Amino acid sequence: MKKSKIQNASPLPFNVEGEFYIDERCDGCGQCLAMAIDNISFDASDVFCYIYRQPTTQKEENEIEQAMIFCPLCAIQSRNK
Repeated sequence: MKKSKIQNASPLPFNVEGEFYIDERCDGCGQCLAMAIDNISFDASDVFCYIYRQPTTQKEENEIEQAMIFCPLCAIQSRNK
């Protein structure tokens, strides 16, 4: 990954448990949705995005990793990478 974790950014509570999460820096731009629609969604008020389903295939994992790279706020993180 080209971006590293930034300290003091807490995962949003809406994320499902697992490797990937979106943290509080998310501003809801939605750029990640275009890359990982099967795993990322908007909250009910369309203010931020969150991981609603962890990837179950290599394709989905690759899509989330692409979203991590292109997130302008580095808000998508992996607990393992």
